[in-house]
Amino acid sequence: MNATEKKYAVSRLVGVESDARHKLDALCYTKSLNDEQIVRLIIKGKVKPKAKIDWPKYGSPNLSQIFNLDKYKPKSKVSVEQVKKRKDVINRRLQSVKDEIMLGDSESAIKALASFEVFCRKA
Repeated sequence: MNATEKKYAVSRLVGVESDARHKLDALCYTKSLNDEQIVRLIIKGKVKPKAKIDWPKYGSPNLSQIFNLDKYKPKSKVSVEQVKKRKDVINRRLQSVKDEIMLGDSESAIKALASFEVFCRKA
């Protein structure tokens, strides 16, 4: 592989890794309730005020600081620790494939890139 081909292969590799990282992040981070949804819960009487309100130093408290919304918070599919472990595995595999691209021949580099893409789809 010449320098241009190596540069392209590494950039494609980084793109695949980035997509895999974003998919993993989406598993552990969830959207919280918006103010409209919280107000609906308050009107229906489904949430109770907290016994102790944490008043902010500046400004006024938001609804989640006044009402107990723990029961209505969305749960993430995977914990942050599990995602970090998966990302570490992907990063180690990424580095080994980069080494294969830079140091190996073109056929083995293409095979390594293809296997990394399959690996990232499964992660």
